[in-house]
Amino acid sequence: MIDIHNSEVRRLDSKMGTKTALITGASSDIGQAVTTSLAANGFNIAAHYYNNLAAAMVAKNAARKYGVEVGLFRYDLVQPEQQKEWWMLLLNNSMKLMSW
Repeated sequence: MIDIHNSEVRRLDSKMGTKTALITGASSDIGQAVTTSLAANGFNIAAHYYNNLAAAMVAKNAARKYGVEVGLFRYDLVQPEQQKEWWMLLLNNSMKLMSW
């Protein structure tokens, strides 16, 4: 088991660059908790939500307290056309998301 607080692991992470996590359902209680936890560990966040902007903003604001970048993306992933748009957004911006 690797100790995530080990200075060697942190040194390697800093050499690898910034990490970005994609969170679907960031407006749910679990999504907010995951978003905040990953932000606390230095991950920038690409956060998906569907209809609860207020809850997504809570997750965004909590994550921003850790000094990371947070992007919110609203899509109804049940709808085929929006699924296509979501995947196109990810594919077309994957390098930007990875380089935050």
